[in-house]
Amino acid sequence: SSFPLPLKGEMQNHMEVGDRVVVDGYYAEVSFIGENLQGLPSGKWIGITYDEPGAGKNDGSVKGVRYWRCPKNQGHLLRPEKIRVCHAENAMRKAERGGGGGPPIGHAARGHELNDQYMANFEYAYAQLALDGGS
Repeated sequence: SSFPLPLKGEMQNHMEVGDRVVVDGYYAEVSFIGENLQGLPSGKWIGITYDEPGAGKNDGSVKGVRYWRCPKNQGHLLRPEKIRVCHAENAMRKAERGGGGGPPIGHAARGHELNDQYMANFEYAYAQLALDGGS
């Protein structure tokens, strides 16, 4: 069964290079984001580098084209829907880096829709931690 509070809109699959993600139980980092890549079906593709050596399928090059660099068999090029974003971990990492250098964005500075998305993502991430046993 799925979690009753789905993420809203683009926030569900929003990823940036450097974000932490999970694929089939393996932790990884987003290393590449692209669309309509040479020799592949059209659409969005995400290149990840797994934490664990040997968990991947490539070294950042696919069908003879290099998209990013990583150790052999530690990279994987996937569709976004195959990837689970670690929203809570990414939020903590961004906060530790100072949140991107812009002005602080608090509750009063947000539109209600954006704040609702933020809270939905927070509640989802918290529930995922509880379901995963905190690991």
